[in-house]
Formats: sequence, C-alpha cells, structure tokens
Amino acid sequence: MMASVSEQLLAALDELDADKLKRFKWHLKNHYGVSAADLEKADALDTVDLMMKRFGQEEAVKITLTAFRCLVPYILTRDSIHNALSCMMNQ
Repeated sequence: MMASVSEQLLAALDELDADKLKRFKWHLKNHYGVSAADLEKADALDTVDLMMKRFGQEEAVKITLTAFRCLVPYILTRDSIHNALSCMMNQ
C-alpha cells in the first residue's frame, strides 16, 4: 500500500536537519503567507498538518517541491529531492 501524501510529505521533511527545516519554514512564511506564529514552534509533523489544512494535498506537494528546489544548495543532491517526492506527483 502506498503511503498517503501526508506521510510522504512528512518523510521528506524528516530528511531535513533542523537548519534545513528552518529554511523550509522560512520559505513558507515569505512566499506563501504562512504566519511566523504558526511556524515558530512547528516541527515537521506540525508543518505538514498546517500545509495540508491550509493548501490541500496538491498545493502542499507543489509548495514542497518548490521549496525543496530553493533548498538545493543546502541539500546534498537534486536526486534526494526527486526520490523523496516523485511518487507524490503521480497520485
């Protein structure tokens, strides 16, 4: 059975260390209008829940892909992004 979109997003965010998760949340705040208060103490699980509630599945995936592309200089390879998220786009 394939993992749900929420589970896949969580798995992708769980791959980020604290600094990269902070950069990801900065991207949400500055490009998608998510309030700093909502993100301040949010861990990966809270961040996924927030994105799913606010944007829905499809937009949450698109936002995650866009944010991860911006994080490429801070993540090992583009392949790690692709491998973590590619199956989400096929649902």
